[in-house]
Formats: sequence, C-alpha cells, structure tokens
Amino acid sequence: MLSHHALAAPPRRRDRARRGLATLASGALLSTMTVLGMTTAAAPAHAAAGVTELLVVNSVPGNIAVVDTATNAITGTIYGGNSSVGLAVSPSGKTAYLTGYANDEVVVIDTATNMPIGRVHSARAPWGVAVNPSGATVYVTNLFSNTVSVINTATYTITATIGVGSSPESVAFSPSGATAYVTNLNSNTVSVINTATNTVTATIGVGTHPVGVTISPTGSTAYVANSGSASISVIDTATNTVTGTIGVGAGPSGITLSPSGSTVYVANKSSGAISVIDTATSTATATILDSGGPTEVVVNPDNGTVYVSNQYANTVSVIDPATNTITSTITGFDNPYGMAFAKLASPPTVTSTSPNNGPVAGGTSVTLTGTGFTGATAVSFGSTAASSFTVVSDTQITATAPASTTTGAVDITVTNTAGTSATGTGDRYTYTPDSTALDAGPLLFSLSGGLTITLHPQATLTDTTTGQPLAGQPVTFTVGDDVVCTATTDAHGIAACYGPCPLTSILLHGSYTAAFAGTPTLAPATAHGSLIKL
Repeated sequence: MLSHHALAAPPRRRDRARRGLATLASGALLSTMTVLGMTTAAAPAHAAAGVTELLVVNSVPGNIAVVDTATNAITGTIYGGNSSVGLAVSPSGKTAYLTGYANDEVVVIDTATNMPIGRVHSARAPWGVAVNPSGATVYVTNLFSNTVSVINTATYTITATIGVGSSPESVAFSPSGATAYVTNLNSNTVSVINTATNTVTATIGVGTHPVGVTISPTGSTAYVANSGSASISVIDTATNTVTGTIGVGAGPSGITLSPSGSTVYVANKSSGAISVIDTATSTATATILDSGGPTEVVVNPDNGTVYVSNQYANTVSVIDPATNTITSTITGFDNPYGMAFAKLASPPTVTSTSPNNGPVAGGTSVTLTGTGFTGATAVSFGSTAASSFTVVSDTQITATAPASTTTGAVDITVTNTAGTSATGTGDRYTYTPDSTALDAGPLLFSLSGGLTITLHPQATLTDTTTGQPLAGQPVTFTVGDDVVCTATTDAHGIAACYGPCPLTSILLHGSYTAAFAGTPTLAPATAHGSLIKL
C-alpha cells in the first residue's frame, strides 16, 4: 500500500518541510488547460493490454515515469502537474490518480493512452490516495487541512470531506472496501472510516509519526509504519486495537504486503534498508540494504517482485522475493516517490465448451475454458445473454444456456472491461431440437353406411425436454396409408378429431398412428393406438 512523507527523521525537519509545501500550494495553481494540454516529455505509446507497467512518481517535477516490468526499463513519461507524491490505480487498470500537493489537485490519467484526462481540486496539500476496491470512489488525504476528500470516479467530483487527525498521510481500504484506514502523522493515530457513511468510527493510538499503512488480504490485520519510533504497529481490525509492535529500521515509511499476505515489506528511509517481516510470527526475518533513501515499496501482483523507490538516489531497486536480494537498479528518475502498478486487461478468450450442445429449451449448464475471465461482465450464446453465469477462476466460467428460437451452432462469447472474446471453433455450442413424445388415447368409433367407419382418435403431445405439454401443434392420424384426420393440440397438448376410415383398412392394420412432423426447434414424434381390442 502506498504511503507518503516528505523527509525522513527528525520530525522537526518534516514539519518544516510541510510548512514549505503550504507556501508552494498557495501560489502555484495551474489552469485546467495547462493540465490537460501541456506535456514536458513525449508520452509513451498506448499501453498494451495484458502488459504490467510500474508507474513511478517523480515528485519534484510532478510527472510519472512508466516502467515496463518485463524489461525493467523506462518507456516514457506522463506529465501530471507540479510537485506530486501519491499515486493509485483503479481496479480495472484503466485510470490512475496522482496527488499534486503544490496545486491542491488530483490529476486523473488514462492509462491506455498514458495521458492526463482531467483533474479534481482537493483541500490543501493532497498527499496519500487510494481507490476503493469497487472502483467507485477515491479517498485522498489532505496533509494541511486534516481531512480526507472522497471523489466520485464517475463524475470526478468531491462528494464528501471527512475530518480526521493532524497531518493525514496515507489511506488504505479493507478488501471489501467497507472500511478505510488513515494514518495521522502528528496525532500518532489511525482514523478508521466507515465508507458507507463517510464517518470516523474509531481512532487508534499507534507509534510516533505513523506514515504508511497496509491491510492484509483477509482484512483482519492492518500494519502501520511509525517513522518516528522505528516500528510497525499491528492492528486487529475486528477490535481496532494494537496487538503487537515490531521493531524495524530508522524512519520506516512505505509498507506493503506480498499477494499472499505472508510477508510485509518496509522501506526504512533513514537507515537505508528494507525490512522483511513474517506475518505468521510478526518478526523481521531479513534486512536488505538499500542506500539512497528507500521511500516506497510495492509488490508486482503478477510474480511477487518487489520494487523500492529511492528518493535520494533517484533510482528504483528491484528485489527478488525468493532470495531477498536486489537483482537490478533502474536509473533515470527524479526524486521518485509513490508507485503503483497498471495493467490493462486483455479481452477474454474461449477455447472450449463442455458440453458443446444442448436443447433449444435452454437450461444446460456449460463449462467454459479460456483466459481473462476474472471480472467478466457478460456471457452470451450467440446474441442472447446466458441465463446466469459464475466466474470460477480466471480460466473457467460456468454458464447456463438460454433458450433459443432456432437450432444450430452459435458462438459463446465472454466480455470483460477490455472487450469481448473473438469467435472461433473452440467456443461453438450447438442447439439441438427438443425431444417430444406422443401418447395415443383410446379409440372411439361409430359405424356408418357402407364399409366406412368414423373414428375418433386422440393423442397427447409433450416436450420431453421440459416436461411441458405442447399446444398449437398439428397431429395427423392415419390407418395404414389412409389419413383419418388432423387436429391441433390444445393447451393441455391433446389433439382429437373425427374422420372416416375404410373397414378393410381397419381390419388389415389393427392400429392407427398419431404423427407430429416436428418444427425447427421440436423433434418429430409418433405413437400407435390399437383399433381392435379382443
């Protein structure tokens, strides 16, 4: 989780730094046209879907360096504003939010084009920033106004302002997004916010000058970096109490968790080291030397690689979590501070369906195999939406086939925020006609003049796939080659009619046939009834 502070220890220098920022903020507001139309460096090419980029804030110029995590090379620069620190990316990976403390604004960036698309004026010196897991709101800490601004991501407007402690720095959400935790640097507290009501529900005393905060994947524990007391406070979120304190290096600032939640990484800015903490034992298991003012630390969700911004050395260190060693150092930054990962989702792919056929009545449970299913927003059989679907994993979806008006093959497609899957042979699903059955009823007949008998045959037509009677369907009754009559089934699926039949044919065949010819969506059916009972 991102956390932000201007300098390491001692606290007096930190306070003077913040007073200096207040002076900057009072006289350096940019116009909307400047933010949206001006660039100081060529913007990188459009980000490719499926590629994980590391965005690094160059705090003094206020721009963002874009790093390709596959090569650990800087591929471009995004102009943001002036004097920025905090950075967060939406769950979809489409939008980044950059806090510009000198301009009292939050710059909104389209990560697909790596260009600013708007800004939101906040209170004085916006610093830390986090996006709610729902993606609907952004919370921004305002260092000099002791508040948190709530931004609606649909309208880019501030919808609430929450009073917290003195000099709020960082904010982190619980996995559900129901709770936000804010570190208050000069109050030595953490404010707990109910995001449904945007009210502070608890205030937790922690160590001296808390800066960074991160929440476990289960939401049960919060970890707070106390820059003034060289410690980590461990908070039980169920009781909002500190249950433990872990000693680390001097001036801890940035703090984050591994994707599994088993390891905490702490950037100790003053001592120039990264502390590695085992969350099961709440003990530091390794110390990685990293001179140059390690400020922030983030973990690549794809592979667990750790990245550390070194503000004094203008570098970013890359750490192998398996060996806890620095494997490379990326240069070319200018006062690097906040960091965040951006990954544009790729459109899904559907490679197979099982089963690959079912009746036009629908209702068949179909397992889809492919890629990019996480966050799927729709599943369609041809142009018809699935009756329901469940995302089992990123590679598997279970969907219920809807009813169809025609038989034959359709393509099953899956849609996510990046688009809809391309069609191919692997996604085909074939609708087959519903099976049917006729039940011939007892024969009624009467004698007439000559050798002709009037018959009164009847039969019941049922859709055996659904178990429902079929109304409005023609049923033809014959004895041998002689057509007796044709009737249309009623609401109960019963067809009955009167018709003549030669006596010789009755004596020859001894039975009659009821026949339903079928439709494009209903299979044909026949039944036989006895003419003579001995």
